Amino acid sequence: GDAAATILERAISIQTEMYDFDRCMQAVVKDRQLQGRGVARVRVVTGPNGSKRFVCEPVIWDDYRRGPAKRWEDIQWEAFRHKMTREDLVDLDPKIGALIPLDVTLDHAETEKGDSRDVPDMFKRATVYEIWDKSTRKVYFIAESYKGAPLSVQDDPYKLRDFFPTPEPLYAVTTTNTLVPVCGYNLWRKLAEEIDNLTRRISALVKVIKWKGIYAGSDETAINALKGLEDGELAPAPDSARMMSQGGIDKAIWLMPVEQAAKTVQTLYEARERAKQALYEQ
Repeated sequence: GDAAATILERAISIQTEMYDFDRCMQAVVKDRQLQGRGVARVRVVTGPNGSKRFVCEPVIWDDYRRGPAKRWEDIQWEAFRHKMTREDLVDLDPKIGALIPLDVTLDHAETEKGDSRDVPDMFKRATVYEIWDKSTRKVYFIAESYKGAPLSVQDDPYKLRDFFPTPEPLYAVTTTNTLVPVCGYNLWRKLAEEIDNLTRRISALVKVIKWKGIYAGSDETAINALKGLEDGELAPAPDSARMMSQGGIDKAIWLMPVEQAAKTVQTLYEARERAKQALYEQ
């Protein structure tokens, strides 16, 4: 038993090293973080010499469908959406595949006339759903643009114990009454929006807080003399007697009051830190 387990473990390790398994899992985790559900599937790849091996690949979140159920064990079918070329369709069925209209145009495919009907077939695809039916243990390929019959019907291809080619998906939020994915961001959206609002208010007030003011026009000569001085440098007053009678040059300068704005900014910073702490505790 130990020897058999070791052989299986090494075989799995070699299989995962033959392709970029880590990238597949990273994509699944990213879908879980962003969309609330990450799905991976296994697929049999046939080599040029007829050898076969299993590989894992991520399922793009909007290409996955499943039957209604509250538990994973109760799902009766799941489906994967594909965009197939004419060659892919013919490989599934040479007769029907040649008749199926290509109903999807690739992004950025342009023609001289600017009409999508003039796009060559090489830039077109057909929308096909690969449906795994657990009750019949069959796989159906259904093309949206062809209503006559399934494109292909295959018997259980992999002979897996639970039939489906996917393990239970990764969910960001798990509940006991539904399998509908919940995006984690929706749980703390209000806190994130509060932090964004506080940041915008802080930025607006910081732009207002500037060292600026006005001075008496009669003291322009003295003010200009001050502007050119370096740290610790002194200059003679042009009219010292008049300045002394006025109580000093600081009496002739009126600075914009920013104390209240500065206090408001400090309060906003504190409120944002509290919101961030509440977000981290979610």
